[in-house]
Amino acid sequence: VWRSREWTLGAAMRTRQFWLLFTIWLVSMGIVEQIAISHHVYFYLDAGYSPMKAASFFTIFGVCFALGNVGGAVSDRIGRERFFIPVCLACAGFVSLYFLMKDTSTPWLPPVITVGFGLTFGSLCCVANATLADLFQGKHYGKIVGTIVVGFGLGGTVSPWLAGHLHDTAGNYLWTYGILVAGLLASAVMMWFVAPRKLRPIGRPM
Repeated sequence: VWRSREWTLGAAMRTRQFWLLFTIWLVSMGIVEQIAISHHVYFYLDAGYSPMKAASFFTIFGVCFALGNVGGAVSDRIGRERFFIPVCLACAGFVSLYFLMKDTSTPWLPPVITVGFGLTFGSLCCVANATLADLFQGKHYGKIVGTIVVGFGLGGTVSPWLAGHLHDTAGNYLWTYGILVAGLLASAVMMWFVAPRKLRPIGRPM
């Protein structure tokens, strides 16, 4: 029934899957991604690294983010949740390492975080897009994805300011790191309830 239906924007908005994906976009792309982009250099400056090193780490993050997009091909073979959820948890694990980066006494941490965070988060973005296309493909897809992207805009409007405010209030980025980890964990849970494996199976049966 799901696959044979012509999905209009109104029909999509009457499903929980639409609003779960909307919230995933708000949380993962709007909050996590925009904080990572706007404050990434400052994470390392705050720990005491030089501006050049901090900028270099951000460059590596960007390259790894781009490389991570090949994860979409893996999800085509094994299924969206089978890929998205473990990678989301791994991404949260890499972000959690920021809590250990209190100064420059652990020089191995920035490269590990930068590469791991970039690769895993780059994979999540493209798989979230693929899931949306799987479930709501059709001639109205443009309207549907355009509305979903509003979630990204809402999260991205608030999150860079919020991260800066929390840093100025607490004097560090610990609260911000907590938001990033919580957002990634929440996205993993929401993807499970989106359940594309039940509506439009991709890859091997689960």
